[in-house]
Amino acid sequence: METDQAAASQIAGKYELNDIVVEPQELLLDPSNLRFILNEKEFGRYSNSEIASNRVQDNIYQKLIKNKRFNVKGLVTRIKTNGWIPEGGFYIKRISGTRKYLVLEGNRRACAIRYILEHPEGVHPDVLKTIENIAAQQLIVFDKNYEPLIERVIVSTRNTGGVLPFSPIHTAFNAYITYMEALKTEYGSKVEFFYDQKEAKKVADSYGYSGKSTKKLLGIYRVFEQLLKERYSVNENHYTLIALAISNRTLKKDYFKYDSDRSLQMEEEGLVRFNSLCITPETGDGDPPIHEPKQFPKFVQIYQLGSTKQLRQVEGNNRLLEDVYRKVRAGEKEAGILRPLEEILYRIENIKLEKYGGTDLEKELVEDICSALSLMLWRTDREGVNVLRVLLGVCGVLSKSKNKEIREFSKEIEREVEYLIK
Repeated sequence: METDQAAASQIAGKYELNDIVVEPQELLLDPSNLRFILNEKEFGRYSNSEIASNRVQDNIYQKLIKNKRFNVKGLVTRIKTNGWIPEGGFYIKRISGTRKYLVLEGNRRACAIRYILEHPEGVHPDVLKTIENIAAQQLIVFDKNYEPLIERVIVSTRNTGGVLPFSPIHTAFNAYITYMEALKTEYGSKVEFFYDQKEAKKVADSYGYSGKSTKKLLGIYRVFEQLLKERYSVNENHYTLIALAISNRTLKKDYFKYDSDRSLQMEEEGLVRFNSLCITPETGDGDPPIHEPKQFPKFVQIYQLGSTKQLRQVEGNNRLLEDVYRKVRAGEKEAGILRPLEEILYRIENIKLEKYGGTDLEKELVEDICSALSLMLWRTDREGVNVLRVLLGVCGVLSKSKNKEIREFSKEIEREVEYLIK
């Protein structure tokens, strides 16, 4: 409870938003706009005078106008049709040393207004009148130590669920930036990244995320940043593949060497493997072995069930992943009943025994099934069949339970085991 209260009061009372009316000419586009940067070093790159310069402002304006993903032209059309309709969430702050305001949130809208004012031909006078003055909310921060964190939380709260939300990788970057500000506030400005569940919880609560999803976002950006620094040809389209690599319980630690406890990064070996599998094939041309998310589960099965030779064939792109996958699946029967037993074990281990409300004996019997199946994975096929027969007996006991769910579960396991014995 104390943690929740701490997270909720992290920035409360340390700032205010005041209603204000400004002229479009007083607005400055933000060069630290998360929509088009993915590098922490880009923040604070420009001085106040540089931000206000025509060179920097024109550069940002062109970035927003020319990138179709930002859909500024769509905003222009809407404003020309309906006039300027204040929709809130237009946050600005005063730039010291100037008479202008930096647009913290509303850069696409500010860009659209500038475009219309520079191209007024055919625009109805009543529409032009609606953009002579713009209603905004001026951010005033009382505690400057919290200023970066407050700006990030306020701006991003809208962009993670606004009219045009951040792209997935920018959402991950935003979570990372916010987390680092929280970390610096707690441990000092020189702190380097490490995963702190308490600070991650604050970020999660700020955006309405779960703690698990926040940790995943942090991990995705951390690995993305690693790949960039190593000059691999990674881009935002690799978001889902990175997410799969750091989330898969089979591959993340043993294969991709991902540290999910503290650094949320891959070791060099893991980066090399991810690059050759998902970015640039070892052959240097063509698609990498895994170029679509739907191929990832197939690689997992190749890793689990295939031979070392087959795994190397995929890694080196010497044979198509689909071909190796089909061969592995075809040879699965010859490998005995290992894979089906693993699936049964996984299903049993993931049952929450508490929800049944059964007797201690029933719970103990289910745990015995898990132990029996685990032992079977290390025995020969002949011994495994014998243990399967014992398992059938256990299922018979469970089928007499007063709990309907346990009875149904035991019947389902019994059917699968009988199929395996045949």
